[in-house]
Amino acid sequence: MTEAKIEQLSKDHEVKNQTKISNLPFLKKNDDEFVFWSVRPSGDYADDCRTGREYGALAFEHMVEADFSPLLTWCIMDMPRKKDCSGIEVGFLEFFPK
Repeated sequence: MTEAKIEQLSKDHEVKNQTKISNLPFLKKNDDEFVFWSVRPSGDYADDCRTGREYGALAFEHMVEADFSPLLTWCIMDMPRKKDCSGIEVGFLEFFPK
C-alpha cells in the first residue's frame, strides 16, 4: 500500500504523543509501501511477550486517537504464520480484549 493511500486512510492523524502511524516501532516503510508488521524477536520469549504487549498498547492508542481501526487488521495480515511466530506476536495479540 502506498504512503499516500495510508495517509489518506488515516487522515494523517497524530496521536496525543505526536506519533504518526509511520513512526510506530513495528511498522517499516519500504520505498513507497508500508510493512505493517516488521519486528525482530530477542530470543527471550518473556521479554518478547512484554514487547508485543507494549506494541499492542501503542497500536490501540493510535487506533483510538486517529479513529483508525484498520491498523490492527493490517498488522495481523503481515504477521508470520504459526510456526514462525515469536513472543512479540503473542504479546501483541494478547493485549487486545476478546
